[in-house]
Amino acid sequence: MSFIRDHSPDEKLFRSLLKGLTFQRIQNPGGKALVFAEWIDARVFDYSRISELSADYSSVWTTKDEDFCRRQHDPPQWVDWLQALHHRFTERLLLLLKEKAESIQDRLPKDADLSALLTGLQQKDADAVSVFLVRTDREYNQAVRLFIQEYHRKCLDHVRRNSSQDPEADAKDLLTILLEKFLKQIGEGRYTGPSKAKLSVYLHPILVNSWNDEYLRRKKRESQLPAGPAYEWPAPDKAAYVKAGVERLKEPCQGIIRSRNIEDLPWKDVALRCDLTEGYVKTKHKECLEALRTILDNPRF
Repeated sequence: MSFIRDHSPDEKLFRSLLKGLTFQRIQNPGGKALVFAEWIDARVFDYSRISELSADYSSVWTTKDEDFCRRQHDPPQWVDWLQALHHRFTERLLLLLKEKAESIQDRLPKDADLSALLTGLQQKDADAVSVFLVRTDREYNQAVRLFIQEYHRKCLDHVRRNSSQDPEADAKDLLTILLEKFLKQIGEGRYTGPSKAKLSVYLHPILVNSWNDEYLRRKKRESQLPAGPAYEWPAPDKAAYVKAGVERLKEPCQGIIRSRNIEDLPWKDVALRCDLTEGYVKTKHKECLEALRTILDNPRF
């Protein structure tokens, strides 16, 4: 992390999170190509998984590619197709990275890594780009861990002093909300790095207001929960009934329920697909189940 060694801890955190937010959704093209190659080599075509992967190739995946995967081909044909797809994706990746790098260069004008990245992009050096993405992802994860270590204690202290019946669980929920709001402010440019005030001073009112909102929201939700036994879904049409209810959910609940309860994906994959933190989707999942239950209990709701 040489590019931030001359800055304060708050500045290091900000730079790592900003870079991570900018580049974390861009995947290594070589890695994706290897996944394709494994499926092709095994001659196993799970169309739902291919559709998921094609989302990462959204700018280059075509109906011709989809049709190609559904047909039988000789090994050389598969290799040629894979190489062509990989080339198209790499070209798109380099263009996308250039746009993202230029968009934050004004916010980090003296960042040596960004300057080196832009040079590599101009030379279309895909290997150098992949190395940069791996390093950025590592720095982003480290910054998130440091944030959690520092602010979990602050969240725990606050909920203990303010009407929490389960401080440990509430502190985790509050920390998730706090991190989500902070990342959103960085991404939107509302927080541009520490100036005179420390980061803790900046985040304190957000923490306090988040807990007040969360506490009041929980109380309201608890008062609205229906009494009596749990609702029994109609057995004959259970699948269709639940599917119709899920389709009425708003995002991100619809995506979370589909990924976790219908497709049975791990929490990490659910978070990645919904573009949310793992802690947030775990917390949000409870609310989504309640929202789904409300819909199923009240078909005309």
